[in-house]
Amino acid sequence: MGDASNPSIDDEHEVVLEAAYEAGYFEHPRRTAGEEIAASLDLSPAAFQIRLQEATAACVERYLAERDEADD
Repeated sequence: MGDASNPSIDDEHEVVLEAAYEAGYFEHPRRTAGEEIAASLDLSPAAFQIRLQEATAACVERYLAERDEADD
């Protein structure tokens, strides 16, 4: 993961984030359960959730940092 001034995600996190998005994990209701996505990536459900949470946090950090820079 990147530093606080430039949060980024590595390839493993990007794969999980993209797979979750494409599978409809972020839709309401979810089109696909996390367990199914984890299995498709050959990950345990816990590993999937951890990587997804870390990737999502990095994306939110980057968004907020860019928003704050635009406000300055």
